[in-house]
Amino acid sequence: MQQSGQQYHESMNQTRYGQATNLQQNRYNDASSLQKNSYNNWNHYYDHNNNYYYGHSYYGGYSGGDVALAGAAGLAAGLTIGAAVATLPRSYTTVYVAGAPYYYAQGVYYTSQGGQYVVVAPPMGAQVVSLPPVCSTIYAQGVPYSYCGGTFYELMSAGYQVVAPPVGATVPSLPPGATSQMVAGVTYFVHNGFYYRPVYSGSGVVYQVVAPPY
Repeated sequence: MQQSGQQYHESMNQTRYGQATNLQQNRYNDASSLQKNSYNNWNHYYDHNNNYYYGHSYYGGYSGGDVALAGAAGLAAGLTIGAAVATLPRSYTTVYVAGAPYYYAQGVYYTSQGGQYVVVAPPMGAQVVSLPPVCSTIYAQGVPYSYCGGTFYELMSAGYQVVAPPVGATVPSLPPGATSQMVAGVTYFVHNGFYYRPVYSGSGVVYQVVAPPY
């Protein structure tokens, strides 16, 4: 029995819809798999390489004099947030945020606590004259930012300022320490209260800064 023209077109449309749905689902599954592998690989690297972002290996190391000066403070072994050292690197500069002093050297920020210097996350609003050793340029709404191991810097008249991740910016890797969070069935990654959404791009996954999804 032959199909009418209308039945034929309806059948073809259903077939095309099914193919498109399957293709979309396959791309989503591929993206989810790549996202998971990328995140797991990053965590593996982060956990097993001196806490790469805040550690000695990320910041290009210290001069022999700095290591000798720090001695038992352990600069040569790598620094993580919360690590305490007895002596600051010789090349440090002092920056103030809301009246509080921070000490900056090669991308690492310290505060003074109990006679020692403790490594802290880059404080929002801090202005420095030089960027950390390894950065990439990221654009958001036509504005260039320097993305340095999870921290965004914006060029100012007096140097570079630590700023909030700009919504719309897309980065190749998550900030170290980002945690996954499911909202309305969608996976996001959260770091310091800012949300990143995995986005399928070509054959890989990148991460886009988004507004809080609630």
